[in-house]
Amino acid sequence: MAVRGFDEKEEKKSYGSVFLLGSSLLVALTLWSFWDDNITRRPWKKIQTEFYRLDYRKARAA
Repeated sequence: MAVRGFDEKEEKKSYGSVFLLGSSLLVALTLWSFWDDNITRRPWKKIQTEFYRLDYRKARAA
């Protein structure tokens, strides 16, 4: 088997900043996707909430 060269500088290189950047990007995109799906793409939720309130009031009055 061939002997590979050993580079001590490569062994001591830190990838913490790369992982931090990747993790931060992943968290930001996850939060954006929840916000985009649950808030901006569902304008009918306010109408649905009002309907449930009216339906509840009718049921209480009956």
